[in-house]
Amino acid sequence: MTNPAQRCGVTTKSPSAATRLPVAGGDLSVASVGTGGRVGILLHQSDGDLCQWWPYAARWATGDVRLIVVDQCGFGPSNCTATPRQQVAALVAYARRSPTTSVTLVGASMGGTIALAEGQDAGASAIVDLSGPPTWYDETPAEQAAARTTIPLLIACSKTDSDTSPSTLQAAVKKSAAKPAFFTDDQRGHGVDMLTSLDGQPTPLAALVRDWISGDRRTSI
Repeated sequence: MTNPAQRCGVTTKSPSAATRLPVAGGDLSVASVGTGGRVGILLHQSDGDLCQWWPYAARWATGDVRLIVVDQCGFGPSNCTATPRQQVAALVAYARRSPTTSVTLVGASMGGTIALAEGQDAGASAIVDLSGPPTWYDETPAEQAAARTTIPLLIACSKTDSDTSPSTLQAAVKKSAAKPAFFTDDQRGHGVDMLTSLDGQPTPLAALVRDWISGDRRTSI
């Protein structure tokens, strides 16, 4: 497989690697960076692939943080028929093959809906949903998924984002049994765009997501 730093055009200071992860109907293209026990799995949007998350993974994978990015089935070089549930379960199991303290499932847009719907049952330690639509094909709707979520839950969006429903996501967090459960809609853009300011600098939300992966599940921004 092509080294992710070469493929995505972003070098890393921490060790990185690429592999194929067997799932139903084939395998997933997976890349990781860092060696820590605090693991984040980053799920891309419907308009992206693992390179969408790679710049963040390269920047965040320091100290005790290890990041895993993936081409979901039907994206990039991944060739598989696994459902989102099967993919997330395989990714969490893969993350736990090495000694881990926690596994935080982070998804943007489509990936956020999948993270919220599948993270609890897959054995994730926490869920971060960035602008996930309240419904996405056969995935459990956001309010239902949040209501059954008991692990830490962070949902962020822009209050003016027409590609999701801020009011529905806020209601979902209010109904959730997650501890902590935190909602913010004071952002700009959609999905991963919320992590970078107009002048190209990391936003406070980017710092918050990185902190959640590292185990600091604060509920302020």
